[in-house]
Amino acid sequence: MQFFTIILVLNVGIIFAYSIFPVLHILQHDYFKWGVKLDFIFIEKMYIVASIIAKSFLTIIVFAGTIQRN
Repeated sequence: MQFFTIILVLNVGIIFAYSIFPVLHILQHDYFKWGVKLDFIFIEKMYIVASIIAKSFLTIIVFAGTIQRN
């Protein structure tokens, strides 16, 4: 059962990591005129960090899935 808990945590993590991309896009283009338009370079760095985190979660999920197989 502990193995399935780890998979659940990883799935929630990957959903969270991929949901950051639309938020960054909104902040970059300031669609809602909140006055929080951030620096382009900062947003691009955040895209890179979010991408690394999302891909890391995805890699761990695939690795855990291969360990689970007999």
